[in-house]
Parts: sequence; C-alpha cells; structure tokens
Amino acid sequence: MCIRCSRRQWLAGAGVLVLAGLVGCDGNAPVGVQAGAAPAVLDADAECAVCGMRVRGFPGPKAQAIALVGQQRRSLFFCSTRDFFAFVQQPENRQAQAALYVQDMTGADWNRPETAPWIPAHDAFYVPSRKLTGAMGPTFAAFATREAAGKWAGEQGESEVLGFAEIDQGRVMGLGEGHHHH
Repeated sequence: MCIRCSRRQWLAGAGVLVLAGLVGCDGNAPVGVQAGAAPAVLDADAECAVCGMRVRGFPGPKAQAIALVGQQRRSLFFCSTRDFFAFVQQPENRQAQAALYVQDMTGADWNRPETAPWIPAHDAFYVPSRKLTGAMGPTFAAFATREAAGKWAGEQGESEVLGFAEIDQGRVMGLGEGHHHH
C-alpha cells in the first residue's frame, strides 16, 4: 500500500486494477474495451502503470495499453517493453482485449525515443536486447517490419527476432536475469 502516493500514482494504479478487472470470470471479452482505439500521446507527465516512474526521459521503446472504462478512454503507459510484456502476460490481464501499442524503433534514437511512432504491438517484431537497455534494464526492441528488426539485431550482435505471440513469461523473465528491476 502506498503511504505517500501522488494523485497520478494512485490513478495509474487504479487504471491497472480497472484494466485487470475488465476481464470477466467466464473468460469472455471484457465490456467497454475498444480494440481499435488510437494510441495516446506520450506527454511529459505519463507514468509507468507497473512501477510509477515517469515514462519519458529513459532509453528504449515504450508501450501502452488502451481501454475504455465506461465512456472514457484510459491509456496505461509502460516505461519499457519488458514491463509491458510482464503486465500483458499476467493471467488477470491476458484476456483483456485492450488496444496494445509499442514504439517502432526503426530509425529512432534509442536514448531519446519519445518521438518514435506507435505501432500495434501484435503486428510488431521484437529483438531481445541485452546490450542496449531500456528504463528497467534489458528490454525488447520493437520494429514495424521483420526486415528492420533483423537489420537492427545484426548491427547490435543480437540473434533473435520474435513475433508478439513468441514472447511468453519465460522469455520476459529470462531477459531480466542477472539484472535488478524496480
């Protein structure tokens, strides 16, 4: 429990709980989620839904999940794609049919990715990156095309290019082994 939570931290935590609660006990698609929602703008005050850190100002790609709560759209931001995958892999979040986005790192500045375009997370290709890290350590570099991901992987000395469905909890946890997070 937060003893001294800011209003933003409290709202981010509440947003995580709301997104998790959108999934019905019967496993059916949640009510009030708009799968085609456009990505939100990453503003200076955006906080990570997992750790509460400011999202901007850190290296590596960011991610977001978008859900409708009642008639209002909620954007949950993540300071790294590793935190994003850890979140979406959790059983209570896995069934949520929220729109999921990651930043396309094709041509983006790894250390200042704020202006990188948002692409649908399910359509992206990912390179597990241990050499260039994100806000919370090793992360998954995201790309709009397999070719761009393969080129970047070769330049960085990385060997894998993965689709969204290939990133399971084992890969998320394995990427962070030997590194302290949060």
